[in-house]
Amino acid sequence: MSSQRFIVALLALAALPLVAAGEDIRDPMRPPASAVAAPATAMHWTLHSTAVSGGQRSAVVNGQVVAVGDAVQGARVLDIRQSSVRLATAQGEITLRLPVYEIKKGAR
Repeated sequence: MSSQRFIVALLALAALPLVAAGEDIRDPMRPPASAVAAPATAMHWTLHSTAVSGGQRSAVVNGQVVAVGDAVQGARVLDIRQSSVRLATAQGEITLRLPVYEIKKGAR
């Protein structure tokens, strides 16, 4: 039993340089840090979905569920329609639109 513990300990010690070396490996597909950082003034909003039913209106903007009057990352939700959301930002009003996908029919 002690020889098994010795072998396990030896293998663990042998693997330490591999673990330490793994910390220095950089993903070659990852962009440099300077390319990832966006200017602090640039704010981007993405409309993911809307739900309009009777008097109930909600939307998902930047992954956050919002209703008219709510705030999302510094912008105020002014209006929610079936395929768009209007926001008031520090730079003015903007309208986010859901993408329109074209469904193509295959050849018969």
